[in-house]
Amino acid sequence: MAGVLGAALTGIAHGYTLAVLFTELTTPFLNLRWLLHTTGLKDSRIYLVNGLLMVKAWLIVCIALFLFLFKHLAYHWTEIAAEELPTWCLLLLVGGPPILFVMNVFWLVKIVQGAVKLLTSSRKKKD
Repeated sequence: MAGVLGAALTGIAHGYTLAVLFTELTTPFLNLRWLLHTTGLKDSRIYLVNGLLMVKAWLIVCIALFLFLFKHLAYHWTEIAAEELPTWCLLLLVGGPPILFVMNVFWLVKIVQGAVKLLTSSRKKKD
């Protein structure tokens, strides 16, 4: 919310704000996983497919997009610094994405561990 507020008040950095908000595209996969787990469909094929799609979406949206964002920030840093943004906006721009990226990497590790566990358990059931 602070990033959206900063972009709205300053009139700049909308692209960076949208890039960070774009990570919410993984939410339907998380919600479907919870729904399938809660309704007892944890062993269904759709649960497995959703989990694999969630890993793929997480890699693209939460990891690759942030890496592109960091590259773009570094490349255009002189232009950003020339805007004379308020200090709190610069702190959000420099501090927010790295914190979110570390959290996304943490959750990616958990998601991949879950996918590996699910794939190995489904193979054991077939054998």
